[in-house]
Order: sequence, then C-alpha cells, then structure tokens
Amino acid sequence: MLPAVLLAAGVLLCLYLFHWKFSVLVSTLFCYYVWKDLNCARPPKLSYQPNSPLCQKVIEACKILQEKYTPPLLWGRFGHVQTLVYGMRGRFGNLRSVESDRHSVVAVDGTTVYYDVFHPNQDTREHIMIVCPGIGSHSGARYIQSLVQHATSHGYRVAVLNHVGALGHTLTGSRIFSYGGIGDLTLMYEKLKEQYPQCKFIGVGISLGANILLRFLAEKPERQNDFVCALSICQGYDPVRALCSTQNGWNGFYNIGVTSGMLDIISRHRHQVLPLDTTSLTNQKDHSSPMKVIKLLSKLKLLLSGSSQVPSDQPSSNDRSFHELITSRDSNGFPLDSSSCEPVDVEGFSKAQMIQEVDEYYTRRVMGFRSVHELYTWSACAPLLDKITSLPLLLVNSRDDPLVKECLLSIANDYTKHNPNAIFLSTEHGGHLGFFEADMFIPRTTSWMDRLIVEYSTTILQC
Repeated sequence: MLPAVLLAAGVLLCLYLFHWKFSVLVSTLFCYYVWKDLNCARPPKLSYQPNSPLCQKVIEACKILQEKYTPPLLWGRFGHVQTLVYGMRGRFGNLRSVESDRHSVVAVDGTTVYYDVFHPNQDTREHIMIVCPGIGSHSGARYIQSLVQHATSHGYRVAVLNHVGALGHTLTGSRIFSYGGIGDLTLMYEKLKEQYPQCKFIGVGISLGANILLRFLAEKPERQNDFVCALSICQGYDPVRALCSTQNGWNGFYNIGVTSGMLDIISRHRHQVLPLDTTSLTNQKDHSSPMKVIKLLSKLKLLLSGSSQVPSDQPSSNDRSFHELITSRDSNGFPLDSSSCEPVDVEGFSKAQMIQEVDEYYTRRVMGFRSVHELYTWSACAPLLDKITSLPLLLVNSRDDPLVKECLLSIANDYTKHNPNAIFLSTEHGGHLGFFEADMFIPRTTSWMDRLIVEYSTTILQC
C-alpha cells in the first residue's frame, strides 16, 4: 500500500504545480479515500460450528465478538507498526498498581517457580484468571499489567506465572523455562487449588504462553474440569511452521528481537544454566553499543537479501516421532535419561543472533533433543488440540500478525470443525499482541485484547 500512496502523492504534487484548481478537487477526493480506507473498522471474523448451542449463545451475548475493532488512526492498520509499538511501549497511559502477593513453589529438580496473585478491589467472583505470558515474560510486563488492571476492576482475581529466569531472582535450579514445558504452570495450578479450593479457573495464554496453556490442558484432560473456559491469544500453534517464516526478510527482524531476549536471560543466569566454564563466553560477548549496531545492521542485510544462514529446522532421518518425544521426558521437556544431553557449543552460542542458532547451540543440547526440528516438534500444541473437547475455548489471532503467518491460522480454523465448544476469532488488524484501540492517534490504556478476555470470560460465566 505504501508505494501506491507515494505514487499518488507524486501525481497530486504534479497536479498541484500545473493545475492547482483541478488538484484541489483530486486532493480532496484522495484524502477522503485514504481517510475512509485507513479507518474502515470491521468486526472480527468468527469460525465455529453453526449448530453449536453454546457458540450461538456466546456470540449473541458477548457483544465484543460482533463489534467492529477500531485500530488507531493511520498507523493502527499496519501489523508491523502495531507489533513494533507493542514491543517498545507495551501499553499506553498510566497503569495503577494492583494489590498482589508473590508466591513460590519448588519443583522436584530444585527449580523455584514464582507466580503473582493480584486481588480485586471487591472479591465478587469465585473464579481465578490464570495467565501464562509470552516468551521470557513475567507479571511486570506492561501488557500483563494492563490486563491485570482491567480484569481486577471487573472482580477477577488474577494469577500470573513468571517464566523461570525472567525475573531477577537467582535460579535455584539449573534450567530456565522451555517453549512447551508445562511443569511450571502445573505447579502454580496445583498450588492455587490448595489456596483457593472453592474456585474454578479461567485460563489465559498469551503468545508462547498460549501454546503452554493448551498443552497443559490437553496432557491430562481431567484438568479441564477445573476450568470454566480458556483463551489462546496470538500463538502460532506449530513452532516448526511458525519459525520458518522468521528466518529471512523483514520478519527476521522479530527473530532477532526474540533472540536478544533469550540471550539476555541465559547470559544473566549463565552460572546456573550453562554446565561449563563461562569465562570464554563472557569474553567473546561484545557489549559495546557501536558493535551491537554494526552486528545488527549486518544481520539485517543478510536477512533482507535472503542469504542468512541458520541451523536447519528440517527433520532428519534420526528424528523421533511426537509420541516418542513426549513419553521419554518430564513435563518441562527434559529427558528422563540425561545421557542423551549434549555439551553446549560455546563458540556457536556466543555468536548466535537468531533463535534457531540459540536452540541449536544451547537449547536442544541441554534438553537432549537430536535436532532443532525435534525440539520444535515436541513443543507444539497442535498435535494435542483434539484432546481439548468439553472446555469452551476461544482462539484469537490477527491476520496481519508478522510473527504468526496467516497460513498457520488454518490449524485453529480446522480445530473448530471438530470441537463444538471452540470459537476461532481473527481480526484484520492488531499485529502481534498490539490490538490497540483509539478514536484518533493515541491508543487507550485498555487494549481490545484486554476487553475481549474479560468480556468473553464474563459471558461464559453467565451462560
């Protein structure tokens, strides 16, 4: 669209210079067209079984499912922009502090898992919203705080899992979180059941957290009895297919951002998670800002040219099946027999700039996978979705999400054909976790995503 806008602007400039009266009319019509086109809000697209009584009742009662989503003027229609604004700002406005308690529970491997419980002003509901955030995130992230503020103001108690390694606490074990690991979420869930035995849960998974939440619900279907509903926001369902689209081109920019976050977490806890002398790793890392910029520009040049070389995430002849992978590991993905683990490739890891490189030189080795493809295959929730049958489930994606390509949305769409309690909602705009709302340019503090989560949950409770 941008080249067309620039071309039209050039034409209008020529008209203005040589035929100013005519150009006034053309400019007015052009501005009206741009204004109308950029602000043509549309309701989300819904996929569900039309003969499902639950879905019909929910869609009729939950008004936000039928309302038009209105992104900010001009920039809100571009998924890349919404995603970048989310990445840099999180949410707009001032977020008030919410009363909370931090809890911890120790896993069998010695790892301490932390989670925060945020309390409503008035305890009016017997339901707890369990939130599993995005990759390497925690309860202090602004997009989580925005959701917490909105949910607690509507009477919900909110429990947020802090991914292991994301907080500043020193690790008590020798691992961080994993892409498909459900052990940490399971510990929080079991502890909450002890603390609030009368309460039912609402599951909210965001990005990678949605993948973890759905794996958690599918692994033991009886857990679904403790939940009234679940929501999956902006996940890719299948890491193998999702990461293929972030290796080259502009989408590689986001890969670099995710990689930087993972490297920060691993480097911060290197004495606990790297089973080796990290002196060489520390010395090889150049933390000077000029060198970082040079390396980033160099990597972007390779990405845009399509010549970036990353470790292959394609299957090999030695890869095991999904069933073999899930039966030989603990709930966080680590092998029951640690002899399958390999030494970390320190030299490769120290130079990693793409997430596939981090996973090849570090993650798959400490987790005992034979290849990156095996790691991603094990991590996916897509093969387990059919085990979530009785629970009302809302799957949410944006069709202009640069991290989750539209081809991946067929997984969610196909799932609704087999589950009469599932709804797949896709918006035309929103980017990755953006979903900013505004009448003009500046977004509101409460995002469309926040409103959707609370309104859908409330509707389910009333149905």
